[in-house]
Amino acid sequence: MINANWQEAYKDAIMEMDAARLPERIEMARMAIHERLSRAGEPLSKREADDLEGALRTLAYLTRNAA
Repeated sequence: MINANWQEAYKDAIMEMDAARLPERIEMARMAIHERLSRAGEPLSKREADDLEGALRTLAYLTRNAA
């Protein structure tokens, strides 16, 4: 599945309970999402584009509110 990599990293970030590890997990998820967005030759479906956008918003929220 094309999007499995970013989805796995995203899931790991949102499920992380250790506050010390959360920033690393968030960064890994962001990197995976941006990698997926930049892959040439692999078009995004509307659904995946929406999922990616929502995931980035959630990661931004976690970054702002994690402490």
